[in-house]
Amino acid sequence: MMSKEYYLNELKVRLYEEVGYYIQLKKDYEAKKTSVDCLYDLDSLLSDYNIYDIYDNRFQVSALLEYIFDKEAFEQINDKFNEVLYSNFNNSGYPTLPDEEIYRKLLVIRDVIYDEYLKEKREVKKSENEVVKGEYLIKKFKYIHSCLKEGRELKGNSISVIKQFMEEKSYSPQKQILVLEAIKGHNIKAHNHLTEVPRSYIEKMINTYLRKFEIPEEVENQYSKECFPKAISYYKIIHEIDSNEINAYLEYLPKAEKDSDVEMFKYIYLSFMNLIIDDIHESIRDISDLEIYNDSDYVTIAIEDYKNNLKKYITVFNYFKQELSKLHEDIKEYEEKEELDEQENNEYVNRLVYLKSNGVSTLEKDLKDINREYYDRVYSLLERKKLGTLTSRKDRVMKSTNDKLAGFGKLEEDQVRIMYKPLGNNIYLIIGGFVKKATKDLTGYLALANEYNSVELPPIEEMLEEAPALEESLLTYINSNKRRQDR
Repeated sequence: MMSKEYYLNELKVRLYEEVGYYIQLKKDYEAKKTSVDCLYDLDSLLSDYNIYDIYDNRFQVSALLEYIFDKEAFEQINDKFNEVLYSNFNNSGYPTLPDEEIYRKLLVIRDVIYDEYLKEKREVKKSENEVVKGEYLIKKFKYIHSCLKEGRELKGNSISVIKQFMEEKSYSPQKQILVLEAIKGHNIKAHNHLTEVPRSYIEKMINTYLRKFEIPEEVENQYSKECFPKAISYYKIIHEIDSNEINAYLEYLPKAEKDSDVEMFKYIYLSFMNLIIDDIHESIRDISDLEIYNDSDYVTIAIEDYKNNLKKYITVFNYFKQELSKLHEDIKEYEEKEELDEQENNEYVNRLVYLKSNGVSTLEKDLKDINREYYDRVYSLLERKKLGTLTSRKDRVMKSTNDKLAGFGKLEEDQVRIMYKPLGNNIYLIIGGFVKKATKDLTGYLALANEYNSVELPPIEEMLEEAPALEESLLTYINSNKRRQDR
């Protein structure tokens, strides 16, 4: 005969799995929605009867094609697109055939894109109701899981959700009764131990600043394929346990040996800890959601998740520090730095270099498509990037389902977006910028990534030498053209 604890533990596991299912469903849905948006943008670009505009936007078209289609389909469509453009335009960017004939060739590509757009749109529409249901159930299942784990009472609505869940999962009548009896026993124990939501902790959460560890690109390229799956496996071990149990699981983490590859060892741990930091950031995002903030049940979950993940992070960090010392490595470079908002000496801590096109920075070129009212924000973002005073909300590594954006960073303020690439040693390559349109940033970032990948970078020393002149030209353009506030 199974104990009541057995049925409660099994229910926790099933709910945890269900939350994972709905989270993945939502990610897939969002990726499909993004594809639909990109397809719409592509269709709009190729519907433009001005072939000069299509030629000027060729990088953006290629970037969108790569995001939407798998590798084989992308290469086929993109090759056709490039064949039409490059075989019918000369080196100066002028057509060698009548506009109508070139556009007629482009219509063949547009038809393929439009068919894909209709297909993806139907799939998005079909999964909408399931995603909405999933958003509700994620919150409810997380709350129920938290109550079972923390020994808090489960109330009527939560029990109704559990009953419906058991029906949908075809629990036998006898098993449903046994689970409900186990919940009754759980509630009797929990009834006198209810605690008030610790809302005083919320301010601390919102003001938390925990920057992810920066892994040099060359290290990422060398170790990611072999070692990132290892980092994920260690993360999964720690992710699925309570923070109070973490010390018992440290023995499963990698240990420093005399013959250890130091860089590989560091890479695994830093990647592993960055995944925990992602969990901490997710808890902070949850508590910043007004719908969650106004619901005491969900606030409790967010706070507990935050505390749980923070304790895991501190424990793993200290363990990493201890293991690293065995290799005679200094931990200082990994210590969390305080925010530099109150830096008094205003010394630059970062150096900026610029991607350039036709003798000017690509950012200066991009300014021509940005409303003048945003020029001061562009200047402010660059200046604060050099000072190192931007918060993690305004300066962060890009996260995307598209590998093409991996390794890039972005500066954001109001509607302004600036994309950069870390080059190591506090040197950052400014690639370009744009103003956010509606709710979509992806199109702009993909176009900039494509532009970055289309050029061969000179040595860093050369870029550092060119940076002052490029920056002076950029600032002169900003000051000469920005909208005056005292008119």
